[in-house]
Amino acid sequence: MATDENTAAIAISSPVTENSHAKAHIDSRSTTIAQAPHDIVSSEDESDEGSDDGFQDAPEAYPSLEEKVASPGLEEVPFPAAATSPVVPPLPARNVQGTPPPLPTRDAQGTPPLPAKGAQGTPPPLPPRKRQPFFLTTSSARIRSQTVSSMTSSHKRASFSSTANYDLLLSRLDVKEGAEAETGRGQEGLAELKEQYFLLKDHLQQNQSPPNYDASPDEAAIDWPVWTRVVTDYAAFARSNPVDLSLAIASGVPHDLRRIVWQAISGSKSQYLEELYASIVSEPSPHEKAIRRDLSRTSFIRNIDSESLFKIIKAYSLFDPEVGYTQGMAFITVPILINLPEVEAFCLLVKLMKDYGFREFFLYEMPGLHLRLYQFDRILEDTIPDVHIHLSRQGVRSSMFASQWFLTLFAYKFPLQIVLRIFDVVMAEGIEAMLRFAVGLIRRNASTILSLEFEPLLAFLKENIFDYYMLAEPLEMRHHSITPPLPPRGGSPIVRNGNTTPVHDTRSANGSTVQYRVNDLVADAYDIKVLPVTLQKYTDEYNELTIIENERLEEVEALRNDNGLLTQRIRRLEATVASLTNEHLSVTNDLAHERIRAAELADDNEELQATKDALDAELRAKLAGLGEGAADELVALRKDNIQLSEAKQRQESQLAHLEQELAETKNQLTELEIGHKKLLTRWENLKRAMSEE
Repeated sequence: MATDENTAAIAISSPVTENSHAKAHIDSRSTTIAQAPHDIVSSEDESDEGSDDGFQDAPEAYPSLEEKVASPGLEEVPFPAAATSPVVPPLPARNVQGTPPPLPTRDAQGTPPLPAKGAQGTPPPLPPRKRQPFFLTTSSARIRSQTVSSMTSSHKRASFSSTANYDLLLSRLDVKEGAEAETGRGQEGLAELKEQYFLLKDHLQQNQSPPNYDASPDEAAIDWPVWTRVVTDYAAFARSNPVDLSLAIASGVPHDLRRIVWQAISGSKSQYLEELYASIVSEPSPHEKAIRRDLSRTSFIRNIDSESLFKIIKAYSLFDPEVGYTQGMAFITVPILINLPEVEAFCLLVKLMKDYGFREFFLYEMPGLHLRLYQFDRILEDTIPDVHIHLSRQGVRSSMFASQWFLTLFAYKFPLQIVLRIFDVVMAEGIEAMLRFAVGLIRRNASTILSLEFEPLLAFLKENIFDYYMLAEPLEMRHHSITPPLPPRGGSPIVRNGNTTPVHDTRSANGSTVQYRVNDLVADAYDIKVLPVTLQKYTDEYNELTIIENERLEEVEALRNDNGLLTQRIRRLEATVASLTNEHLSVTNDLAHERIRAAELADDNEELQATKDALDAELRAKLAGLGEGAADELVALRKDNIQLSEAKQRQESQLAHLEQELAETKNQLTELEIGHKKLLTRWENLKRAMSEE
């Protein structure tokens, strides 16, 4: 059975019935969900003429990985040569009849008997087998598919036996059950999912082709017992068989079951949310223009139902006004909309944002993103210290490249076949599983990272880090659904965008199919041991550092406030000094005038004294020749002299008073100059302390 993990560009229209699962149509050579971010405008001349949704034709805009869309905000990065990819081993020789060898059965003691042969040496009919996880695939099938892990089954089984590989799954289950207990909607929608699942199961089993033992694990038969338990009683199955569940999730959710399994695992099926969506989808949103603008200039998967995508994002902006709309939401919504109908896609988006904690990535200041980036840095530091040191020395911070991974769940640049497998794991383990994939990618490309410097290193981390998993030579592979789509209860076939059978195909510029070893990528991610207790330790560290940083920022802010107050005080004092200086100049001028006047008065006094002396001499001379009448005249002259003396004393007293005022003014000026110098010295010290911080 074909699955969309082996595809990179898929188109899907809105579903017709609730029992139908999302189908997809390949008509693209692109290998990413969206080649351009919100600030990249695709050429209008390259739009798809056959698309009714207004989206630009992704394959025409960028027909291959080598041909990147010109971006005004991002630099074009050269695509590395295909020779850097691992060499594909030769396919093993087949027998004459081209049939696979028979699978041995085990007896009661577990010993496989020798295979029996028919009259012509042909193997007996093979019993139906379960779909094997890619970790347990035989070596021959591994070589044929070239998309599965190279690790031995015993090693991977031993690895999964460790709680490090399913602790995230159980931790996510605890969070899910806690949220359901709080809301009281734990079983809402589960009965409907079960009904849809069993209808789909009956339909697929009736139309299922005989098992192909040469097929890759993605094309093997569906392991119905496992997925039945996942849908019917996920919590019990996860607690009783976490290893088997982790193996099944890591192997990839079958494409035909992904719609139901995602909802069963996440618990997103909600009649309340569906009714809420129906009531708010037609309401106006203040973010409508921004959503339309971003969707129109971003190339998504070919033929994606742009109107449904717009409605879902707009409805969420109304549902969660605190978050509103941010440009990364479309990248998260597209993989969901590919696999789920519009209403169910909205419910799952709400579940991811609210219960999985993804909305914290889009809140003001993005606290969730900063926490995950810190955890990512700490895991790198603990597991790959040489790479962590190299990135630090090159000045490459995790926020420069990992932000786009976490904000879009790797959907920004990664091929769709990889993105859907990451979504499978995230649904079961929570958004903490992103750390596995991020660190796994870094560790797998460690040698390349250590050989690059800043600019090529950053370009590699943003654009080409997943190229390691691209097959060295593109394979001409045909992917088709082994069964026709499940008809609805009315009996008419499901038709979406005019197609009744999804066909998945990803082709490069030369027309060859581009394939990725997705299972190797998942295996590398599961090799990273991420424990909830470790993440909690990192969270505590981050919270402590955040508290310290906030305290430092508060202290700096307090110093800035004090600095502002001191600056204002200095300005007031400077204004006072300027005023006193002007007053001092005025007093100095007045004093100079008074000194000149005093000198003039002194000259007048001397003249008066000379006149007095002359008059006294003249008086004595006259008195000598005069009689008693002269005495009276002398008394009058003495009175005039006394008056002149008193006038002189008053002038001298006024002069002394003015000199005293001048001295006091000089003292005040000196004190102000000293205070001004002290304030200037303190101001320089404050500026020096601020610059040192």
